[in-house]
Amino acid sequence: MRTIRRIFEFNLQIITWISAVILAISTVLSAINVFLRYGFDSSLVWADELSIYIVILMVFLFQPYLEYKDDQLSISVITEHFANKPIVLKIMYFIRMLITFVLYIVLIRSGFALISQNLMYQAATPVMRFPLWILSLIVTIG
Repeated sequence: MRTIRRIFEFNLQIITWISAVILAISTVLSAINVFLRYGFDSSLVWADELSIYIVILMVFLFQPYLEYKDDQLSISVITEHFANKPIVLKIMYFIRMLITFVLYIVLIRSGFALISQNLMYQAATPVMRFPLWILSLIVTIG
């Protein structure tokens, strides 16, 4: 059990580093674009689009870390109010787990529907012409 936990924590650290790199890339692209737009009256339209897509990817990729650290869907006011009532907290955590599980199932089902729709229509991003089914697949897997 301890080994599985270490493997899981190691994978979460990898996800955290990947998310940090994605955020850094998005920040640099946005900063360069702002500099070009206001300094030279020109911009990289593809950089805006890429920044948006990789930030969305980062948000979905970072979800397991937030769940593990208990920072996703937690309401601190309620948990602080019931801090001395562990049975109520366990019930709340169980309900939250069920809600999260159902939301992830809906998200995954919708993701596969979106992937098949994007494949069928051969949809692509407006500027970079990147196939949307690949982006949908990455987000669904994340």
